[in-house]
Amino acid sequence: LGAQATDQRQGFMKALVGDNDDRILGFTMIGAAAGEVMAAVHTAMLAGLSYPNFANAALAHPTMAEGLSSLFSNVPPRAMQAKSKAA
Repeated sequence: LGAQATDQRQGFMKALVGDNDDRILGFTMIGAAAGEVMAAVHTAMLAGLSYPNFANAALAHPTMAEGLSSLFSNVPPRAMQAKSKAA
């Protein structure tokens, strides 16, 4: 929503998440307010937060960081998939 509010809709976000525990292992972004978004992801990484939990986090509105919810909401929880395959 931050991108819509500022009409800055060009950019790219990519995240690397763990297969076994859903932790955020890496993140990159190109676009407006990349530093703001990276700070939010870095905090989640330092806390060991899983990406499904981060996708449900309450983020300030309207900010570019709100796009993180969309990014992580579109990835199925990998740890849950791995556990069901092992059973």
